[in-house]
Amino acid sequence: MERISVRVAAVWLVFSFTVMLCACSDGDKAIWSGTILVEHQEENLPDSVHHVRYALVDEQGNQTLLSSSFTISSQHVLTNIPINTTAMIIEFCAENGEVLDEDVQPIAFTAYIAYSAPRYNPEFVDGRVAVVDVDKATGNVLVRGSIPLTGDTREAKSYQYEAIKVITKEKLKTLDPDFHFEIADYDVIEFVLHDNATNAIELNLEMNALGRSLDDIANGFGRKWLPYDNDSDWEPETIYTSTIAEKILGGLVWWPMFACPSKPCDNTIRKYDGLYTETEVALDKMHFIDASAYLRTLLTTADGSGKKRLIYFHCVTGTDRTGALHITYILDNNPDLSFREAIEKAKIGAMQGSDVQQLDPVLVPLCAYAGLAYRYCQEKNKDNLVRCGEMPDGLGDNVSLCRP
Repeated sequence: MERISVRVAAVWLVFSFTVMLCACSDGDKAIWSGTILVEHQEENLPDSVHHVRYALVDEQGNQTLLSSSFTISSQHVLTNIPINTTAMIIEFCAENGEVLDEDVQPIAFTAYIAYSAPRYNPEFVDGRVAVVDVDKATGNVLVRGSIPLTGDTREAKSYQYEAIKVITKEKLKTLDPDFHFEIADYDVIEFVLHDNATNAIELNLEMNALGRSLDDIANGFGRKWLPYDNDSDWEPETIYTSTIAEKILGGLVWWPMFACPSKPCDNTIRKYDGLYTETEVALDKMHFIDASAYLRTLLTTADGSGKKRLIYFHCVTGTDRTGALHITYILDNNPDLSFREAIEKAKIGAMQGSDVQQLDPVLVPLCAYAGLAYRYCQEKNKDNLVRCGEMPDGLGDNVSLCRP
């Protein structure tokens, strides 16, 4: 989910803002349609505003969709967005339906786009798989990668867990020849970083590999995204285990991540429900501050089933969310490395204790996610902020460290 630019424009609806929709997602570009998330600063609206309506238009200004009315709240979700939509126009209305064009001044809002159309068909890519760490005591292995599904459409996918095991075995032959990896000894535990909105189809398929569905996940399908809105029901450290005799997947942990609009995450303005900053939502409410440590716990704990664990953490393309979590894992387990050095190791997919490049091509995360890892570094190193240095902005000399 990526921030989109906001412009004031002269348009054919009274008192409106236009948002130009520029699509890019989790490391890859795609033709998009599906979902838009709009966030309002409610305190900036006068009492006369009772509800809003959204008109979507194409490049020629032709209306592609007119939404139903939304009562004022901090967040609105628009779904089933036509593929040819390029701009959004917001209409502010009084309780009687009158469009307000005089007593409402322009207010700030943020909009996000998200892919959910069948034309967006995320795929497993073996070049994005990398062994991150091994635990000799348990025999467990930690691996990063892209979504472990492949197929012609989003709904008709096949699971790639056996392929992940084969790739892991081949990589370990070079990275750690003394580490004994037998495919039959391992169950895959997915550590899923994508959400239950734009990737509900994929998440449901991954739960199906356990004999379960999104209905089994607290804050899952049909419930409100983001999880921080229903925090008491969301338990990120829950491992959902298989209910079927022929196990396709050993277990699944759902730990979605929040992409801060600011780069790095803003830690001063309480913009979410007037209570939380971007940093507080990303690190605390979404529990990113605990994710790396929980990966380490999964790695170093023997599985009660008697099988060894291959913990596979991933987002959709294995670039941005996955890269950010890899950066924090490197920081936590290599106290002598700086933030920049951690990014350099993560973008090549280096294994713990190695500088060998595994990823092909090199995967450079978006600055929004690198910025999340940067705030993590600052939070974990309050007494040693020099370790974190300055946030690379993806421009100029820093272009290799993150993508703007």
